[in-house]
This record gives sequence, C-alpha cells and structure tokens, in this order.
Amino acid sequence: MRRLARLGAAAALLAAACAARAEALGARYRVEFLGVQTAAIALNLAETPTTYRLEAVLDAAGPLSPLGELGRAEAHGTFTDEGAPRPLGYSVASRYTTPARTALRYDHAGGRLEIARDGEPAPPAALAPASGDAANLLVAALQRLRRGQPPAREYALYNAREGDFQTYRFEPEGRERIATALGEFDTLRVRLAREGGTQRQDERRVTTLWLAPAHGWLPVQGLQTLRGKERLRVTLEALAPG
Repeated sequence: MRRLARLGAAAALLAAACAARAEALGARYRVEFLGVQTAAIALNLAETPTTYRLEAVLDAAGPLSPLGELGRAEAHGTFTDEGAPRPLGYSVASRYTTPARTALRYDHAGGRLEIARDGEPAPPAALAPASGDAANLLVAALQRLRRGQPPAREYALYNAREGDFQTYRFEPEGRERIATALGEFDTLRVRLAREGGTQRQDERRVTTLWLAPAHGWLPVQGLQTLRGKERLRVTLEALAPG
C-alpha cells in the first residue's frame, strides 16, 4: 500500500507542475518502479484567467494491470490579481489505501486547513504563508518561475498519509538536456527534499523534476531516489490538448 501511495504522490506532483502552463493541457506519463513499468499517469488541466482545476488519474500497467485504476488526485483554486494561485481544495482517493479518500479545504479567512478522511472531519491545521498540500504549493512555485521569479526555498507540505506538516526545500540544480519518447528537451532540474524529520528513510528520499521552460515549464521527467538509489521514474509519453 505504501508503494501505491508513492505512485499517487508522483501523480500529484506532476499534475501540479502541469498547472504552470498558461493553457489547457492533457499529458500522459510512463511510471517505472525499480526499473519496471507499473503504472501510467493521465493529466488534465483546465485553466481560465481567474481559476484552475487539475486532475491526475493513476492507472496500473505492466504486472499491475489487473488492478485497474490505482487512484486519482484533484486540485482547484483561483488566481490573485498578481497571478499567484490561491488554492481552495485538494483531494486524493484510492480504493487500495486507508483512508480511501482524503479531502482538504482551504479556509483562508479563518487561516486554517480543513481536513476530512473518508468523509469524517479531522482536526484542522493552521495555514501559514508557505503551507499547504504538495500539488497546490508546486503550482505556486511554478507560476513564479513563469513570471521569471525564483520559487520560495522552503514549504510546509501537508502529508495526507501521516496527517501532519513537513518542511521541504525546493532547490534549482541547473540546466540539462534530456531525451523522452517525444524527443529531446532543454530543462531546468529542480530538487525537492524533506528537511529534518524523525524517519530516516524520509530524510533520505529525494524527488527531482525536469521542467521544460520553452514549453511553459512542462514536467518531462520525474525521479524519486531513496538512500541515493532510484526507486520511481516518471517520463512524458504523450501530449494532447486539455
């Protein structure tokens, strides 16, 4: 079940990164776990000048194909007058995890994050300027990149599985040209890693994204390593209008 949670997290991260584009977008990614394809992610983004909504659907592939849909993540929000995203809600759902559905609602006026697990309310969490779920915080980081501004270096991400906030650092690491099924892309490589924490394996888990500036910061590849070894790789396979 933790493996499915990791795959779901990859879907959410890539969905968030796609929200950096200025127009609607559909994309499909190949997901490999320990070098074997186990899933595919289908992403769709709908965006207007004032609102955004994105969805990521994770389907089993390869040896996991009989499992069908593994889960989905959804996020929606509005844009401020300055163009910054203002998240309103986020949810993740899978029949293979417990809880099967976690939903977050942003109460900006009250400064809190309202949480429900399988329809049952949980204690709310306080909102800070750079706190929230992974999808909406990455939307904010990538929108800043679109405007030529550096993203915030630290975020307090709400971990739905563990039910608390964890501090992550967002670090640009330089330019790199990479090959995909759609050809080669010039990219910016960025690193997202947890700071501190009490679980050693989380301290050593690192997510890297390759973003294509010439294509609206479209993510063309994602990689997750644990103790320096590759565990999860997500690669762009197809594009279509959203």
